[in-house]
Amino acid sequence: SKTDWGELFLVGTEATIVTGQINTGFTPIPHQISPDVPFYCSCQYGQSIYIGSENGLYLYSPTSGVVERLDAGIPEELVDAAINDISCADGVLWVLTQWDLVRFDGLNWQVIVHPDNG
Repeated sequence: SKTDWGELFLVGTEATIVTGQINTGFTPIPHQISPDVPFYCSCQYGQSIYIGSENGLYLYSPTSGVVERLDAGIPEELVDAAINDISCADGVLWVLTQWDLVRFDGLNWQVIVHPDNG
């Protein structure tokens, strides 16, 4: 995904995170997350980057340089869930799992229940 500060932010297998620009190169972001965790997707929301994995949601703060797993303050449906996609639109963060669509408006999380999955 592209950040507000003009750099690409890429995630991948073995908890890989790199940031940079095509013309200047990419730099890995060091962190303490196990390389056994594959990162699938990411999206900047506010001043943080949300990262989806096969076992939940992670948060990267560019100001502190910390990557951490989100366990508290998120809906139960996201804890340990495989995150299929993350996107941002109109001031809302959208998180998609196999069973749930979850929106975050910066203050509150809301699980949107699909009638076929309820």
